[in-house]
Amino acid sequence: MTIPFASRRRFAQTLAASAAIAAALPSRVSWAQAKRPAPAPWPATLTYRITRAGHDLGRQTMVFRDRDGAMEVEIATHVLVSVGGMQVYEFAQNQRELWRDRRLVELQARANDNGARHTIELKAGAGEGGAGALLTVDGQRSQVPAEVASTSLWHPFMLRQRALVDSLHGGVLAFKVRDEGEVSLQVAEKDVVARHYTLSGDLKRRLWYAQGGDQLLRMAMVARDGSEVLFDVVR
Repeated sequence: MTIPFASRRRFAQTLAASAAIAAALPSRVSWAQAKRPAPAPWPATLTYRITRAGHDLGRQTMVFRDRDGAMEVEIATHVLVSVGGMQVYEFAQNQRELWRDRRLVELQARANDNGARHTIELKAGAGEGGAGALLTVDGQRSQVPAEVASTSLWHPFMLRQRALVDSLHGGVLAFKVRDEGEVSLQVAEKDVVARHYTLSGDLKRRLWYAQGGDQLLRMAMVARDGSEVLFDVVR
Protein backbone atom coordinates (compact mmCIF):
# COMPACT_ATOMS: atom_id res chain seq x y z
CA MET A 1 0.00 0.00 0.00
CA THR A 2 1.26 3.46 -0.83
CA ILE A 3 0.53 5.90 1.99
CA PRO A 4 0.02 9.40 0.66
CA PHE A 5 1.84 11.90 2.73
CA ALA A 6 1.88 9.84 4.00
CA SER A 7 8.81 -13.81 23.97
CA ARG A 8 7.29 -14.99 26.06
CA ARG A 9 6.66 -17.65 23.50
CA ARG A 10 8.41 -18.55 20.23
CA PHE A 11 7.24 -21.13 17.78
CA ALA A 12 9.93 -23.61 16.80
CA GLN A 13 8.61 -23.66 13.27
CA THR A 14 8.90 -19.86 13.07
CA LEU A 15 12.61 -20.00 13.86
CA ALA A 16 13.16 -22.75 11.34
CA ALA A 17 11.19 -20.95 8.63
CA SER A 18 12.96 -17.63 9.10
CA ALA A 19 16.38 -19.30 9.00
CA ALA A 20 15.41 -20.89 5.71
CA ILE A 21 14.26 -17.54 4.34
CA ALA A 22 17.52 -15.83 5.25
CA ALA A 23 19.45 -18.58 3.50
CA ALA A 24 17.30 -18.81 0.38
CA LEU A 25 15.99 -15.36 -0.53
CA PRO A 26 15.14 -14.40 -3.18
CA SER A 27 14.39 -17.94 -4.41
CA ARG A 28 10.77 -19.11 -4.45
CA VAL A 29 9.19 -22.20 -2.93
CA SER A 30 5.64 -23.49 -3.42
CA TRP A 31 3.26 -23.65 -0.47
CA ALA A 32 2.90 -27.39 -1.12
CA GLN A 33 6.47 -27.71 0.13
CA ALA A 34 5.74 -25.75 3.32
CA LYS A 35 2.62 -27.21 4.93
CA ARG A 36 2.92 -25.40 8.23
CA PRO A 37 0.47 -22.98 9.80
CA ALA A 38 1.28 -19.32 9.33
CA PRO A 39 3.11 -18.27 12.52
CA ALA A 40 1.67 -15.44 14.58
CA PRO A 41 3.92 -12.71 15.92
CA TRP A 42 3.98 -12.33 19.66
CA PRO A 43 2.14 -10.53 21.20
CA ALA A 44 -1.12 -11.19 19.35
CA THR A 45 -1.72 -7.45 18.84
CA LEU A 46 0.88 -5.16 17.30
CA THR A 47 0.65 -1.37 17.12
CA TYR A 48 2.71 0.80 14.79
CA ARG A 49 3.32 4.54 14.93
CA ILE A 50 3.23 6.15 11.49
CA THR A 51 5.54 9.15 11.04
CA ARG A 52 7.01 11.37 8.36
CA ALA A 53 10.01 13.59 9.04
CA GLY A 54 9.46 12.99 12.75
CA HIS A 55 5.83 14.14 12.67
CA ASP A 56 3.13 11.78 13.92
CA LEU A 57 0.65 10.87 11.19
CA GLY A 58 -1.33 8.06 12.77
CA ARG A 59 -1.42 4.44 13.83
CA GLN A 60 -1.73 0.96 12.41
CA THR A 61 -2.79 -2.07 14.46
CA MET A 62 -2.55 -5.75 13.57
CA VAL A 63 -4.56 -8.34 15.53
CA PHE A 64 -3.76 -12.05 15.06
CA ARG A 65 -6.25 -14.80 15.90
CA ASP A 66 -6.53 -18.54 15.39
CA ARG A 67 -9.62 -19.47 13.35
CA ASP A 68 -10.05 -23.26 13.29
CA GLY A 69 -6.39 -23.82 12.48
CA ALA A 70 -6.16 -20.85 10.13
CA MET A 71 -4.53 -17.51 10.93
CA GLU A 72 -6.82 -14.48 10.82
CA VAL A 73 -5.19 -11.06 10.69
CA GLU A 74 -7.17 -7.87 11.13
CA ILE A 75 -5.39 -4.65 10.19
CA ALA A 76 -6.64 -1.13 10.87
CA THR A 77 -4.80 1.93 9.54
CA HIS A 78 -5.59 5.58 10.21
CA VAL A 79 -3.59 8.55 8.93
CA LEU A 80 -4.50 12.19 9.50
CA VAL A 81 -2.48 15.12 8.13
CA SER A 82 -3.02 18.68 9.30
CA VAL A 83 -1.32 21.90 8.24
CA GLY A 84 -1.63 24.97 10.42
CA GLY A 85 -4.30 23.30 12.47
CA MET A 86 -6.37 22.49 9.38
CA GLN A 87 -6.97 18.92 8.25
CA VAL A 88 -5.74 18.44 4.68
CA TYR A 89 -5.72 14.69 4.30
CA GLU A 90 -7.20 11.58 5.93
CA PHE A 91 -6.78 7.89 5.15
CA ALA A 92 -8.58 5.03 6.91
CA GLN A 93 -8.57 1.34 6.04
CA ASN A 94 -9.83 -1.88 7.61
CA GLN A 95 -8.38 -5.11 6.26
CA ARG A 96 -8.91 -8.79 7.05
CA GLU A 97 -6.63 -11.61 5.88
CA LEU A 98 -7.11 -15.35 6.34
CA TRP A 99 -4.06 -17.61 5.98
CA ARG A 100 -4.09 -21.40 5.86
CA ASP A 101 -0.89 -23.46 5.44
CA ARG A 102 0.94 -20.19 4.72
CA ARG A 103 -1.39 -19.45 1.84
CA LEU A 104 -3.55 -16.36 1.59
CA VAL A 105 -7.06 -17.79 1.12
CA GLU A 106 -9.14 -14.67 1.78
CA LEU A 107 -8.60 -10.93 1.78
CA GLN A 108 -11.08 -8.11 2.33
CA ALA A 109 -10.00 -4.48 2.50
CA ARG A 110 -12.08 -1.32 2.61
CA ALA A 111 -10.47 2.09 2.48
CA ASN A 112 -11.45 5.74 2.50
CA ASP A 113 -8.59 7.54 0.78
CA ASN A 114 -9.45 11.17 1.53
CA GLY A 115 -12.96 10.65 0.18
CA ALA A 116 -12.13 8.09 -2.52
CA ARG A 117 -13.47 4.72 -1.41
CA HIS A 118 -11.97 1.39 -2.45
CA THR A 119 -13.01 -2.20 -1.81
CA ILE A 120 -10.67 -5.15 -2.43
CA GLU A 121 -11.64 -8.80 -2.09
CA LEU A 122 -9.60 -11.92 -2.82
CA LYS A 123 -10.79 -15.51 -2.55
CA ALA A 124 -8.50 -18.44 -3.34
CA GLY A 125 -9.90 -21.42 -5.21
CA ALA A 126 -12.68 -19.30 -6.68
CA GLY A 127 -11.03 -19.01 -10.07
CA GLU A 128 -12.11 -20.76 -13.22
CA GLY A 129 -12.07 -24.53 -12.65
CA GLY A 130 -11.26 -23.96 -8.98
CA ALA A 131 -7.72 -22.85 -9.80
CA GLY A 132 -6.07 -19.59 -8.90
CA ALA A 133 -7.91 -16.86 -7.02
CA LEU A 134 -10.66 -14.40 -7.77
CA LEU A 135 -9.73 -10.75 -7.16
CA THR A 136 -12.51 -8.15 -7.03
CA VAL A 137 -11.43 -4.50 -7.08
CA ASP A 138 -14.21 -1.93 -6.73
CA GLY A 139 -16.61 -4.40 -8.33
CA GLN A 140 -14.30 -5.40 -11.20
CA ARG A 141 -13.32 -9.08 -11.21
CA SER A 142 -10.14 -10.73 -12.48
CA GLN A 143 -8.27 -14.02 -12.14
CA VAL A 144 -4.93 -13.96 -10.33
CA PRO A 145 -2.42 -16.67 -9.36
CA ALA A 146 -3.18 -18.59 -6.18
CA GLU A 147 0.29 -17.99 -4.77
CA VAL A 148 0.11 -14.33 -3.85
CA ALA A 149 0.59 -12.48 -0.58
CA SER A 150 -0.62 -9.05 0.51
CA THR A 151 1.25 -5.79 0.87
CA SER A 152 0.79 -5.93 4.66
CA LEU A 153 4.05 -7.94 4.74
CA TRP A 154 3.66 -8.73 8.46
CA HIS A 155 6.00 -11.76 8.25
CA PRO A 156 9.08 -12.52 6.09
CA PHE A 157 7.62 -15.76 4.73
CA MET A 158 5.47 -13.51 2.54
CA LEU A 159 8.60 -12.36 0.73
CA ARG A 160 8.89 -15.79 -0.84
CA GLN A 161 5.81 -15.34 -2.97
CA ARG A 162 5.86 -14.47 -6.64
CA ALA A 163 3.60 -11.43 -6.37
CA LEU A 164 1.69 -9.24 -3.93
CA VAL A 165 -1.88 -7.94 -4.02
CA ASP A 166 -1.98 -4.20 -3.41
CA SER A 167 -4.53 -3.97 -0.60
CA LEU A 168 -5.43 -0.37 -1.52
CA HIS A 169 -5.56 -0.31 -5.31
CA GLY A 170 -5.90 -4.04 -5.97
CA GLY A 171 -3.10 -4.43 -8.48
CA VAL A 172 -0.91 -7.53 -8.58
CA LEU A 173 2.66 -6.39 -7.99
CA ALA A 174 5.84 -8.15 -9.07
CA PHE A 175 8.83 -7.53 -6.84
CA LYS A 176 12.39 -8.49 -6.05
CA VAL A 177 13.97 -8.91 -2.61
CA ARG A 178 17.47 -8.04 -1.48
CA ASP A 179 18.67 -9.29 1.90
CA GLU A 180 20.64 -6.45 3.49
CA GLY A 181 21.75 -8.58 6.45
CA GLU A 182 21.61 -8.01 10.19
CA VAL A 183 21.43 -4.50 11.62
CA SER A 184 20.90 -2.92 15.03
CA LEU A 185 17.55 -1.18 15.41
CA GLN A 186 16.19 0.83 18.30
CA VAL A 187 12.75 -0.36 19.40
CA ALA A 188 11.07 1.15 22.47
CA GLU A 189 14.42 2.70 23.47
CA LYS A 190 16.16 -0.66 23.30
CA ASP A 191 18.68 -1.86 20.71
CA VAL A 192 17.55 -5.06 19.02
CA VAL A 193 18.99 -7.18 16.21
CA ALA A 194 16.89 -7.06 13.07
CA ARG A 195 17.03 -8.47 9.55
CA HIS A 196 16.80 -5.80 6.87
CA TYR A 197 15.27 -6.39 3.42
CA THR A 198 14.81 -4.05 0.46
CA LEU A 199 12.00 -4.57 -2.05
CA SER A 200 12.19 -3.24 -5.61
CA GLY A 201 10.11 -3.56 -8.75
CA ASP A 202 6.41 -2.70 -8.65
CA LEU A 203 6.62 -2.29 -4.88
CA LYS A 204 9.37 -0.38 -3.15
CA ARG A 205 9.73 -0.97 0.57
CA ARG A 206 12.37 -1.28 3.26
CA LEU A 207 11.52 -3.83 5.94
CA TRP A 208 13.08 -4.74 9.28
CA TYR A 209 12.06 -8.00 11.00
CA ALA A 210 13.06 -9.16 14.48
CA GLN A 211 15.89 -11.68 14.33
CA GLY A 212 14.02 -14.97 14.45
CA GLY A 213 11.56 -13.67 11.89
CA ASP A 214 8.36 -13.46 13.90
CA GLN A 215 7.69 -9.73 14.05
CA LEU A 216 7.77 -6.75 11.69
CA LEU A 217 9.59 -4.01 13.58
CA ARG A 218 9.73 -1.27 10.95
CA MET A 219 8.54 -0.58 7.42
CA ALA A 220 9.57 2.38 5.27
CA MET A 221 7.87 3.58 2.10
CA VAL A 222 7.95 6.67 -0.08
CA ALA A 223 4.95 9.03 -0.10
CA ARG A 224 3.66 10.80 -3.20
CA ASP A 225 5.69 13.90 -2.42
CA GLY A 226 8.91 11.86 -2.23
CA SER A 227 9.19 11.92 1.57
CA GLU A 228 9.73 8.75 3.58
CA VAL A 229 6.93 7.37 5.75
CA LEU A 230 7.88 5.05 8.62
CA PHE A 231 5.83 2.44 10.44
CA ASP A 232 7.54 1.66 13.78
CA VAL A 233 6.25 -0.92 16.23
CA VAL A 234 5.46 0.57 19.61
CA ARG A 235 4.02 -2.53 21.31
